[in-house]
Parts: sequence; C-alpha cells; structure tokens
Amino acid sequence: MNLKPPIHEATGLDPETATEDETMKWSRAESVDVDIENRLLERTHTATARKKISSIAIYTLLISIILLQTILIIHLRTDLAKRPPKTTIFGLKTLRNVPRTSGLQNKFWPGGDRDKDLEAANRAWEAINSGHGAVVVTPEFKAQHALPDSIRHPFRQDVYAYALEAYHCIHCLQVLRKDFLLVREGRSAMRPLEHAMHCFDALRQSVMCQASDELLGITGRGHAGGFNQTRMCRDWDELRDLATEKTACYWDDELPPEKEDMRWAMCDGGYDGLPIGGILE
Repeated sequence: MNLKPPIHEATGLDPETATEDETMKWSRAESVDVDIENRLLERTHTATARKKISSIAIYTLLISIILLQTILIIHLRTDLAKRPPKTTIFGLKTLRNVPRTSGLQNKFWPGGDRDKDLEAANRAWEAINSGHGAVVVTPEFKAQHALPDSIRHPFRQDVYAYALEAYHCIHCLQVLRKDFLLVREGRSAMRPLEHAMHCFDALRQSVMCQASDELLGITGRGHAGGFNQTRMCRDWDELRDLATEKTACYWDDELPPEKEDMRWAMCDGGYDGLPIGGILE
C-alpha cells in the first residue's frame, strides 16, 4: 500500500508537492514548535518542582513552630510548677515578709499562773471571734479553683460556706485551752472528747502542712523559746480584711437556744478579737 505523507497542519504544505524552500521553512517551523513545546514542558516541570520545594519548606516551618511552642509550653509549666505561687486564690501574698515581734508577756498570757493573771488572759481568749473566718464563695469561684464540697449558706443558697484554715486553728486553740482549764479545776469539759481529739490532730496536720523552717532561739529556760524574737510573717490584718469582705456572718461561740437558728446571721463588723498590726498585744 502506498501511503501519502500528511499535510502539515501549521503550514498547510504537502510534503510531496512542496518546493525545497517551502520544505525548509516547514522544517524550521516544526523545529520551532518542538522547541517551544520543550520549553513549556521545562517550565512546567520547574514550576512543579518549585511548588514542591515551597510546600516542603512551609510544612517544615510549621512543624518547627509547633515543636518550638510545645517545648516552650512544657518549659513554662515545669518552671511554674517548681515555683510557688506569689498569691493565694484570694490574691493575698504568700510571701512571709511582714516583721512581727514575738514574746512571752502579753494579754493572752501575762506570764504567770496566778488567778488574776488567768482571769485577764481568759477574757482576752474569750473575746477572740474565730467565727470571723467563716467565708462564702460563689459556685463559679468554687469550680474555678476545684474547691472541695462544702455546705450552702443557710440564708444564702447562691453561695458556699467555707472556713479559713487559720481561723479554724484559732477555734481549736480556744476549745482546747478552755477545756484544759476546766478539767484542771476539776470540772467537766464543755466539748466532747471527740472534738478535742479532732482539734489536736487538725493542729498537727496544719503544722506539718506549713512545715515552717523558721529558727527559734533557745534560752534554756523551758517555755521561753522564741522569746523577744523578730519573726517574718504573713499579714494577718490582710487575712482579717479578706474574711470581713467575704463574711458568712457566722457565730462560733455558745448561743442561747432562742438564738441558735440565727448562728449564720450574726455579722461581726470586721472584728476578730486578735491583735492589729502585730501578734502581741
């Protein structure tokens, strides 16, 4: 079979009838087409390669940023975990930076065991209002700080009631002191033994939780440790003000039966019976 070469589509030339000059032009045109096609293919391959390189670079950068952020977050969390917070959940300073002078003779213990000395000290101890440390917080505050469950305020069901730990310790000291003196006089304790045992252990746990490494001077005279010594303390006045601001209006001492149902409605006006501006008075 005799096949005839096809007519060139771009030039319209018939290879059998075209002159030599036309054939050369046709060849050059075909060469140009091939060259253009090759260049286009080369550019396409180059563009594709550049896109791949750009994508790899972008992904590498993103992964690097994510890794760097993860490392920074882990470092910050670890660093924060090692450092104690500077404030409590209420915003009070945790630093013990308030100088307070400790000593023996003061109104809570005049220094002797004579009846008149004890009577004066008893009045000072009885004037302490440990119920001042009963406070209220909102459900949102309770959830935010993952606080343990507690009771709703009897007269304010929209808030929870809690006891500030320091005031609970004061409460226990009052109970133990009063019952000790009653038993010493041959009388019956006011609180059941279970309450006293609870207070002893609550004080033990509190002391261990605080784990104070403060050094107290030793005089060699028995009970005179830490006598006339300047101690670095947290600010009790700030704690008192906090309790006043968030008061649960709770009365912790004995009440006559007719007033018992008002125990959670007895605000104290910000008074807790403890020294202001110091730990002695």
